[in-house]
Amino acid sequence: MSFTRCWQANWSFVICSLFLLSVTSVRTQTETDSLNENNTEQLLEQTETEESESPILEDISDSLDENETENLHLEIRSRVGEELQQREGYNDGMFLGSRVKSYQRFKASQGNFFGGVLLEKDAGEQKANDFTTGFLQAKNIFNVLSVIVGNYRVEHGQGLSLWRGYDVSKGGAVLSPSRRHSRSIIPHLSSDEVNFFRGVAITIDVPQFHLSFFISRKQRDATIDTSQNTASMYSTGYFRTQNEIGKRNALTESTIGSLAKYNFSENISFGGNVYRSKFDKTVIVREGNLFSGIEYSSASLSFDARISKAKMFGEVARTNNNTNAKILGTQFSPLRKFSFVVVWRSYAENFFALHGLGFGERTETSNENGVYVGCSFLPMKRTKVSFYFDQFSFPKPIASTIFASNGNDALLRFDIHATEQTSLSLQTQRKKTIQQTTTDINSIATKLDAEQIKQRYRFTLDSRTENGFTFRNRIEFVSVTKEYVPNNETGFLIYADVGKKLTRDVSANFRVAFYQTDSFESRIAAFEKEVTGALSVPALYGKGIRWYVFLQWNILENFSLQTKYTSSFRDDVKFIGSGENQFPTNSVNTITMQADWTM
Repeated sequence: MSFTRCWQANWSFVICSLFLLSVTSVRTQTETDSLNENNTEQLLEQTETEESESPILEDISDSLDENETENLHLEIRSRVGEELQQREGYNDGMFLGSRVKSYQRFKASQGNFFGGVLLEKDAGEQKANDFTTGFLQAKNIFNVLSVIVGNYRVEHGQGLSLWRGYDVSKGGAVLSPSRRHSRSIIPHLSSDEVNFFRGVAITIDVPQFHLSFFISRKQRDATIDTSQNTASMYSTGYFRTQNEIGKRNALTESTIGSLAKYNFSENISFGGNVYRSKFDKTVIVREGNLFSGIEYSSASLSFDARISKAKMFGEVARTNNNTNAKILGTQFSPLRKFSFVVVWRSYAENFFALHGLGFGERTETSNENGVYVGCSFLPMKRTKVSFYFDQFSFPKPIASTIFASNGNDALLRFDIHATEQTSLSLQTQRKKTIQQTTTDINSIATKLDAEQIKQRYRFTLDSRTENGFTFRNRIEFVSVTKEYVPNNETGFLIYADVGKKLTRDVSANFRVAFYQTDSFESRIAAFEKEVTGALSVPALYGKGIRWYVFLQWNILENFSLQTKYTSSFRDDVKFIGSGENQFPTNSVNTITMQADWTM
């Protein structure tokens, strides 16, 4: 038997064994409500990112602001990780630093005073503090005033003008992504090296009225052309090579702005914002089609209203190039177990949101119209049905098309709590888009816009046992059909996950996944357990296996250790990656360790 067949047979046996074990070993236990945990995981999975320190985690679960106590409260987090195989960039000397990835965070609070510092280093970078962020905050001064000095983020309305630069996308949590919940001005203490302001922010809160002012001066990373114009913004956050280091702090942005919100009543509020940014070099975005100049300004008006069982929200934004963006939505819950949301959006062709991010099909709040309808209801006990349908269009060509295009995206999901200790979910998604393709017409290679349909089918089974085991098993299948292309692409993923609380203070988790897809186009993303505060939703493609072991040890009530060892193997290639990021083999092993200490 060949190595490949033996490898497939052995891992298939392991997966099937874990799957059968999870089904047959379930015993009666006290019912535990895992709805909140599963919903949080679903939201994180909808980020579909491999960024290990995504700030979305901070926004979903961070609790610093809740620790308003007169006693001094300290939090220290130390995390290090390393890929055990060496990328090509280290061998040829292009990567100037070590392979160690480091994340060191310190937070403190006492009464109404807060502060924090974060030092972060990516693999290949030279300094442990390659990126540094921090803040000092005083809240409720004279019961009306709050001040932040340092790095902060600004959010307003539905994000058309000002938002944090990231958010969850469409997925099984159908109601959450379409409506934003802004928090005005908040400290920035994450490894996001792009989406924040640096300076001073002041907020005044009086009954029914909220007013904020902010001023910022920040150096941004960019590519500067021979004419000393900004050809493009650099947003990866990697500074491993001389070329990447040359883009650091190449552009200076000075910003001044304000936010206001008036609570007309307990159920109705109106808000507005205006800000102006000035650069020290000419910035050219999309060859000047979206923006060209040294000054940018934006303003918006927003509202939120609750009338009976309906919530209505909306925002309209306008920039100094006389283009606008609009969004309007309503969320209605006529019954306790039935909710739906309808959101209409219209982003002008040349609208450019420098610091905004509105809900939509793409991450650019520009050149998009659409209507999103989502619904979630409980037709019977222990059963939840969710679905959405999103119809969208792009009036002008986008990066992946030649002409204007349109498409739609539909998802249907069933969550069933079969017993007190077993639940399952069924999810299917169909997405139609237009993608540029090359086909042979009369022996001439011709570029055309072609209809592409991507369908996904997912089955997940979760179970718990009386003796503390938890199991998760998933099977997912994807197919990609493209016009003018004779062969469809397919892919599948199957994984088995088992967790166990070994002692009162020690817990472990193990997962093994087998996957096979025809290309990156048919990739499948899967949320993984990570050390606290980190995020892993890798996009798996090709043919291979991926497994990990996760351990957590709560040594003391206020001190814990976590570690994760991950191994990825691809059977369809000799090397993983390309260029400077290429590994010398078709397997990659990574280890991450983290210590958390609170006082």
